[in-house]
Amino acid sequence: MEIARPFAEALAQPWRRGELLRAPSATVERAAWSVPLAQRLARWSEADQRDAALRQAWARDAVPLLGALRAQARRLLTVAHDGTHLIVDAGRPGREILRWRQLSLRVPVGTMLAAAAPAGVRPALDLRLLTPDITPEGPIALQHVHYKAACDFETLWAWVMARRAPLPAKDDGWVPAGFDRATWCAVLGRARAARRWLAAWLDGSLGQRAPWRGGPATGILGGFGSESDGLPGWLRRFARGDLAPATGWVERGLWSETAVAPGAARTSPWAHDALADGGDWPEGRLLARLIDRLADDTGDVALLAVQYLRVRGLLHAHLVHDPAAPGLGSFVDVFRRLSPYRQGLPDRWLLDGLGNEPELDMGSIEARTGPPDHVTTLARGLATLDAEPPAHEFGFVFHFARSRRGPIDTWRAAQREAERLRAALLLRPERLRWVRGLDVAGHESAGPLWVLLDVLRDLRADVQDRAARARVPGLRLSVHAGEDFVHLLTGLRAVDEPFAWRLMGRGDRLGHALALGRDPDAGSDRVSLPAWRRLLDLDWAIERVAARRLAVAGGPLASLAAERRRLARGLGLEGDPVGLHAALGRPGLVHRLVVLQRPADAFEALVARWLAARAADSPFDAPVEVDVAAERPLVAALQQDLVEQVARWGTVIEVNPSSNLVIAELGRPVDQPIFRMRPVGPLTDHALPVSVNTDDPLTFATRLADEYAYAWAGLVESGVSPGHALAWMNEAARAGWRARFTLPPPTRRRPTP
Repeated sequence: MEIARPFAEALAQPWRRGELLRAPSATVERAAWSVPLAQRLARWSEADQRDAALRQAWARDAVPLLGALRAQARRLLTVAHDGTHLIVDAGRPGREILRWRQLSLRVPVGTMLAAAAPAGVRPALDLRLLTPDITPEGPIALQHVHYKAACDFETLWAWVMARRAPLPAKDDGWVPAGFDRATWCAVLGRARAARRWLAAWLDGSLGQRAPWRGGPATGILGGFGSESDGLPGWLRRFARGDLAPATGWVERGLWSETAVAPGAARTSPWAHDALADGGDWPEGRLLARLIDRLADDTGDVALLAVQYLRVRGLLHAHLVHDPAAPGLGSFVDVFRRLSPYRQGLPDRWLLDGLGNEPELDMGSIEARTGPPDHVTTLARGLATLDAEPPAHEFGFVFHFARSRRGPIDTWRAAQREAERLRAALLLRPERLRWVRGLDVAGHESAGPLWVLLDVLRDLRADVQDRAARARVPGLRLSVHAGEDFVHLLTGLRAVDEPFAWRLMGRGDRLGHALALGRDPDAGSDRVSLPAWRRLLDLDWAIERVAARRLAVAGGPLASLAAERRRLARGLGLEGDPVGLHAALGRPGLVHRLVVLQRPADAFEALVARWLAARAADSPFDAPVEVDVAAERPLVAALQQDLVEQVARWGTVIEVNPSSNLVIAELGRPVDQPIFRMRPVGPLTDHALPVSVNTDDPLTFATRLADEYAYAWAGLVESGVSPGHALAWMNEAARAGWRARFTLPPPTRRRPTP
């Protein structure tokens, strides 16, 4: 991975830097790219390693950029009858997969696929990382995938290029850094115009009317003229770096496409592309022809093609999580950028894209999304599934997201969402065929789990009663837990809470649960935590050690109990707050505190004060320094005990290799906590069942088959035998299948003879 990262950054240099749109060049410029490359890689690599990566990515300097891109793509990829494959690293088979993981996070996969296509061959949007000898046995279940981030980048790009009203007026994070809204909209508009002009230029149809499906009878193409190789002035200016918004007929023509027509959801997204030619992925055909024809060119047309590829690369860099910006908070920001671009994208396209895993025997898919905004919205969506059910088992898992605005807003929003779901499911219990579960997602610190306990308990109980009478299965539950923490003790507490507070049942699952696999001896020796979080960590840890009679080396409990009393006094609670954490699981707690404003005891009064004191200068949020090194024996004992508990429950952990790799900033795939949760080789005591998933396919530029390939390659690169790596994947596939929430299709009774 240390080798893969500099190479990926070097290869991505000309495609993801906004300043190159303003000062474009159609040639390789290693000297100019070395400075920003050094800035991005300063934390991870030395200068000589960065220089070597630049030379490896761009072998020759001052040569046409498109030709150099084609040469590099063909060194990495090979086209076969069943799709495109990676060329195996002859010295270390498997390393090419890890290198690709880094590269695909920085450059659109479609760009590389098109560049690698042989002359005259239409590229397919199908890169197969798994080969039959390393493919897990089916059937396969995909359990942890967020529906609205389930499309691939090329589908989204085609959608952005087809929309009449491109983006909202308010800049709420969707505009890439270095651009204002007007300039970025102008850039996207120029990209759309360049796309159409370049296609017409390749086809020899400049000056003709409406040469593509969906093109206006009059409009922007009428202004292109009939030049065989000369650009219109306003496109030439864009090719040379002029990003100013257009005016007059040009501005109107930039967004002249119509929206997707009624009924489009039932067909392929490619049929509604302005470049549609009857085949799949017309964008790929355009890119392959451009790169092949302009490989040795640096003129205006080649410069326009490079600019077009840069706009694609900039949007990709904006919507795909940057490995250089780890952390769950960063992920949430990136995920929110997607909403304006996907607005109106037909749901059926997302559903079909989820099942597009030709390497795998897909048997079940659970798509996570927010609860519907209205009962009729849910009914309409489920009616579509009834009319055209997928080829595999399918179910929705509705997530209740913790709000950044705080616990009370999280609770109120969840109450409203639960009421809509309750009304829809109690009215028509048969909808539970497609509505299969609930999920708790989002920042663990923004909306603690105890805030949602009553909402989830009551909803599940109400639906379960009606479902039992209707003889259909009730709702299952998945909880994101142990994912977002500074101190491992906090993460372990989060994993235990759904069990300690009687929320989990047999067959429910945990999402991520990274705390169960983190090495207690790794990380910083000192951290800083808010006083309230530290108080809960201490109370949970001390009481669990006592209740479970755990042997803790070093005996730090006395000093921790003293710290617990000191923190409690500082927050206004007299005495030793034994049982404070357990009190958060009481039924009706939030209702008493928020609606009735009648806390039952001193514990609940303290929680009420915490809810009311959500400010930076609150004593509840005052930083507390923690000596992590002194607590490592305690944390190790608690982790082992909790792993044993989860193993006895048989709770499957939904793991997401790319999500964990990027958000947690892990150095190598084998460093992932999943390989400590589920060790490789003969089963060890209390090995946890895990299932492999994608989380957010677009945000992490991945598919389920890719995730299995990354897991296999990471294991092999770390010294695990290929056979043991495959056995690990097969066990993960079986665990996921056993723990799926979806239902088999109804069996049809044979007619009586």
